[in-house]
Amino acid sequence: MRNKVDELTDIIDARTTELSEVYRALSLLEDDLRDWQLRHANLIAAARAALMADAEGEDDPWSYLLDELPALPPGHPLNAHRRGRS
Repeated sequence: MRNKVDELTDIIDARTTELSEVYRALSLLEDDLRDWQLRHANLIAAARAALMADAEGEDDPWSYLLDELPALPPGHPLNAHRRGRS
């Protein structure tokens, strides 16, 4: 027959395992958030660079922004613009 201490120990062990899993999930979410924050910051910087390049009369001011965007799927109409770039 199990005593109360053994039962409580089992409950504590189970909760500790659950908390460890929650902590791992939160850590992954934190990493994802950092990645998205960096992507956002890079897009903002690229947009500002594109605006400045346009104001200064550069030939291809959008290149700053296009370089930060994810790759387009094959056949996408904007790929024609990217092909023209070096």
